[in-house]
Amino acid sequence: MRNRRRTLPGGRAGRGTTGPRASVAEEKLGARFERTYSTTDYRKHPWFSERPTEFVAEAVRSGRVRRGRSLDLGCGAGTLALWLARQGYDAFGIDFSPSAVAVATRRAARRKRKARFRVASALDLPFPRGFADLVTDIGLVHTLSPPRREVYASELARVLKPGGDYLTVVFAREDQNDEIGPPYRLSVGELMAAFESALEVQEVHAVPSEPARDARRFYAVHLRRRRSPQPGPGPLWR
Repeated sequence: MRNRRRTLPGGRAGRGTTGPRASVAEEKLGARFERTYSTTDYRKHPWFSERPTEFVAEAVRSGRVRRGRSLDLGCGAGTLALWLARQGYDAFGIDFSPSAVAVATRRAARRKRKARFRVASALDLPFPRGFADLVTDIGLVHTLSPPRREVYASELARVLKPGGDYLTVVFAREDQNDEIGPPYRLSVGELMAAFESALEVQEVHAVPSEPARDARRFYAVHLRRRRSPQPGPGPLWR
């Protein structure tokens, strides 16, 4: 099923497809997030923090990632995009929840930050090829079923500049039996399989929960967009 094509100022429309149909678990999760943002003060959400994710902040401060234009996928209330704007990035954020985007936009206006937020799907990004120098994802990819994860990986590879950086923090697969949390947690191997034809590994390590409220395990992952395909390129290069 094709969706209406969307265009941002200075950009081209996305490809107009969200790929495989969302699973029941994904649909329920999406509805829950929109309901939560529309009915509850964002500061009371268990995942909310006024501080940027430490893994991203340290990578930016140390100079391990490119400067320029950033794109936060699943931006929520906008904390990370707002922080990146403060660091000098031309910062963008997208979320499928209109209420979350409304919160992020209000926060940007109050802080006089130039971060821009849009309602959009990470499976059909409304940005041209090579749009971003840095893409971040704190909590989105592990909500996607494997078929939709492939579409996500393809869109990520499309909008990320060659040599650009991708930073994500994901729930570890080892905690899959935990009743709380996203439905499609990844092992390191699964994450690499999804991205390796277009992005190469820079860093992978375990990190504690943020905020540190429990003993759940997470992986912090830094990948970089290849400048040319590795032998036997996969579908990400099409």
